[in-house]
Amino acid sequence: MSDRIRSGSIYTKVIVPLVFLTTLLSGVLIISGLKLVMPGLLDSIGQRLGPGAVNLLAGDVQVLQQRLLWGGLLVTVALVFVLVIIFSVLIGLNTRQIRRLKLVAQKVSQGDFSQQLAVSNHDEIGQLSSIFNEMTSSLKDSTESVVAEKNRSEAVIEEMPEGVVVTDMEGDVLQLNRAIRQHFKLPQTALAGFPAARFIPSEEVLHLIDSTAHGQSGTSELDWSYEGDQDEKTFFKVRSTLVRNGMGEKLGVVTVFQDVTLEKQLIELREGFLRTITHELRTPLTSIIGFIELVRSGSGLDERQQKYLSVSLECAINLKTMINDLLELSKIEAGKVELRRTPVNLVEVAEDVIESFVPVLRERGLYIRNQMAPMLPLLLADKEKIRRIFVNLIGNSTKFTSAGGITLDAIVTGET
Repeated sequence: MSDRIRSGSIYTKVIVPLVFLTTLLSGVLIISGLKLVMPGLLDSIGQRLGPGAVNLLAGDVQVLQQRLLWGGLLVTVALVFVLVIIFSVLIGLNTRQIRRLKLVAQKVSQGDFSQQLAVSNHDEIGQLSSIFNEMTSSLKDSTESVVAEKNRSEAVIEEMPEGVVVTDMEGDVLQLNRAIRQHFKLPQTALAGFPAARFIPSEEVLHLIDSTAHGQSGTSELDWSYEGDQDEKTFFKVRSTLVRNGMGEKLGVVTVFQDVTLEKQLIELREGFLRTITHELRTPLTSIIGFIELVRSGSGLDERQQKYLSVSLECAINLKTMINDLLELSKIEAGKVELRRTPVNLVEVAEDVIESFVPVLRERGLYIRNQMAPMLPLLLADKEKIRRIFVNLIGNSTKFTSAGGITLDAIVTGET
């Protein structure tokens, strides 16, 4: 293609001017030739016809010479004029095509990829127009593909049940969906280009977005509550994720607002229910266990009565343990476990727990041996939690031991 354009340029810049100069020189040569030929012609006539004939023809020859000179000059001027007209027409045609190309290029630069140039010939301008048409067609296909993909992505984000805010590296909004507009009572008009701080009423969330954009971690999250116009509190789990392209360059941050208000309310209801149940059950169970132990310690009971009371005591203790475990599990799930760290003597705690299991062990025909060293160092821990550990260990051992005994031991494995 470059060779064709180069040859066309040579034709326009060299061949046409050369033809023009050749025509002009031809006219000059014709005129000059006439000037040179006429004197020789008169001498030849004089030699043949005599001096008298020459004198008679001299006037006519001069008139003829002048007419020929003027005729040659007019022919030269006419040829030059014709060439000028032809060359002007060619230049005009090329100029119009170039103007048309410029106009279409301007429309394409404004996003109108439907523009096409009419190709009327196969010179360099026509070839350039064909290449331009192929380029615009390719750009149109690529643009339509990109726009379709963008529309699909925006539609997916728009219909997500969680609130989504997409921001650039400066914190300006690129896109937000319907859910986030409903959460914050935002208008339906486009908010793209505005800072996220304009409609997110939380310094914590804004700091989360900013730290995600300029930090090294890919994802950050926090729990956040928002109080609306009618004093309705909404709980969100906010998660910000840094978005990079295929080359690892940072593009922006996608922040998802997950409404966990219902889950929060269900957890609170469950915790309230468990607190009520455990309190209403644990209190009478403590009294029942106490009365059973009191009756068993009395006299006048036969072997069958003692057996029934031992079974009742074991069931009551197991039920109380289950209630305590349920309450403890609820606290752990809610993240409300509090540790009251005090110096704890493990041997004393173990002896207290063993004493509470003596009736059950005696009924099952089991024994328990405490081999814990009496000089164990004090442990900085929550005494009640340590006691529950011993209760669970001994209770499980009692439940799954059919004969023999249970050994309780503890050793120091190293400095703490």
